[in-house]
Order: sequence, then structure tokens, then C-alpha cells
Amino acid sequence: MSQSLQEAKTFFKATNRDATNDLLFDTTIDIANALGVEYSTLAHLDSEFQIENLKGIYLTNDSNTILLDEDLVKSGDTLGSVVLLHELIHAVTFRVIMCAECAETQALLSPKQLKGYAKIYEIYHQLALKYPQYVYEEGKNMGIYGLKDVHEFVSELAQEYFRNFLEQEGVYDDVIDAYEEIIYYPDAQRFTPFSKLR
Repeated sequence: MSQSLQEAKTFFKATNRDATNDLLFDTTIDIANALGVEYSTLAHLDSEFQIENLKGIYLTNDSNTILLDEDLVKSGDTLGSVVLLHELIHAVTFRVIMCAECAETQALLSPKQLKGYAKIYEIYHQLALKYPQYVYEEGKNMGIYGLKDVHEFVSELAQEYFRNFLEQEGVYDDVIDAYEEIIYYPDAQRFTPFSKLR
């Protein structure tokens, strides 16, 4: 594992108090490592990116890096582990979601990844239609952040309230199955079986 992801893992393990997040993290970090994702911290992340209260971000450009707010990391707050996992999920799903949403790039994905994306999109779309009052819109409401778009839908697995919402709707296992398919990269080894998340 890269040095920066080892630092991320050390931070996560020291601050996480959620058993499901622990399992998600163990699987996801292995995939992130195989994809060359890096981790770093930055002081005043919100002012650097001019986004109020920004605690973490995944940079999709050439850097392929997760940035966490330095003060959040130094605080040792459990929120830091949630933000890290959220951004880590972005790091392993972003490519697949972007390729799946463009007809010209779908051929870059495996049938398993396309199937996973289709399932995630279907569940997201059904819930957004069922609960339009909860669809998060920047600056307009404080809805369920996982209902903002497909990217946030899958990354919000890091939040216990969102997993509870998915369980209440009877789709949690389907979302976990789809996530497992989305992050199926044949060369990336998994050390934590997804069956433990169900």
C-alpha cells in the first residue's frame, strides 16, 4: 500500500467507531490503492476551494488525490473517518460512473461494472422520484445528500443515517451488491468479503 494511503488507514482506524464503515473502508482502500489514489491534508480546505464548510474532496484531475481538511484530521473527531470514507468511495467509483454515463466510454467498463451502475442509477432514480422533497439541491434545501446525484448516492454509504434510510426502503443489500459490481476491477484484490456488509 502506498505511504499516503497507509497514513489514511492509520487515521481512519484511530478515529472510526462504525463497524460497517470499517468493513467498507477495508475493501475500498485496497481498490483505491490498486487505482493509484493518494491521500493528503490541507489547511483551510474550504477557503482554498471556496466552498463553505468543505471537510474533504476527491480531486479527479491528474492528481487522483483525496484531500481532507487538516484541522479535521488534527481534531481526531470521528467525523474525519466518515469524510475520508466518503471521499475514498468517490475515488473508486468516479471513473465508472463517468464512463457509464457516456455512450462513447461505456466500452471501457466490464459488463459487471455496467450492471452495477445501472442498478445504482435505478435505485437512486426511484428514491429521488419517491421523495422529491428530500432531493438535495445546493443552496435550496437541506435534503438527503445521497439523493443529490448518483455520485453522492453511492458515497453516502459512509453515513449511518443514509444506510438506515436505504435499509428502511428495503434496498440496502441491492446497493451493496451494485457497489461491489461498480468497483470490480479485475486486477484489484479484495481482502474483505462483501458478504460481511449484508
